[in-house]
Amino acid sequence: MFFWDDFIGSIKGGSYYSQLLTRSIGRAWLYMLILIAAGSVILVIPRVFAFNSFYTQTAQFLSENFDSLRFADGVIVNMPHNHLEKEFDHWIIAMDTAYTDSLAIKSIAPDSIGRKPTVYVGPKAAFIIIGTSPLTFEYPAAFNQTISGDGLRRSRLVLNLISILIIFATFFVSKFTGGLFYALLIGLIIVFKFRSIGLSYTHGFHLGLYLMTFQFTISLMLDLAGVNLPYSFLWFIVMYILYIGLMVNINLDKSRLNQPES
Repeated sequence: MFFWDDFIGSIKGGSYYSQLLTRSIGRAWLYMLILIAAGSVILVIPRVFAFNSFYTQTAQFLSENFDSLRFADGVIVNMPHNHLEKEFDHWIIAMDTAYTDSLAIKSIAPDSIGRKPTVYVGPKAAFIIIGTSPLTFEYPAAFNQTISGDGLRRSRLVLNLISILIIFATFFVSKFTGGLFYALLIGLIIVFKFRSIGLSYTHGFHLGLYLMTFQFTISLMLDLAGVNLPYSFLWFIVMYILYIGLMVNINLDKSRLNQPES
């Protein structure tokens, strides 16, 4: 239960930080890694459901319109002669030989701006519009494969597992990098506040590995709610300056700074 106790202690303020400094910095690293791993799992769950839905619907679209989709040297060789389009609950897929580049997408489908996320499949590339600008994904020039709806269904389990690992790793690395940056920054703020008692930067960084809990938890909730906070970096800096200044207390005798416990 040490993780939960440290999580609560890291956000409630007071003298708990003195107790944290009696522990090894290795335990602080372990706490941060567990926190980020748990948060990454939480972030992965809705993405996996969305990917699974997208994957299933793509297989359905292919089964309804093709025996198979054939690629030769990175080009779809059996594109439909007529425009194909299907709208699902949360996204739209369309296929047309006219979808050749991003300029063509903007001119052919201006009404897609602001609609559901739309995937435009052309002979040499696919284009995704989420918001205002298309993202381009060119097919590899050496890609020579045949894709069918049934084949996609048979491969769903393996591809879902791969997607889970990729999404988790992406979130973990990005959140770890962000958390480490804030821990380094928090260390500077703590050293400045407690400079009168000779607190070293190592001790400040030690506490930063716990105090990054604030930024991580708030960012996690904003992400799950789909909220983009402008200038979030500046807001978090101000928050930490105020919180550390008002809520963080360190008793030099209790903390036993030079004799940390394992």
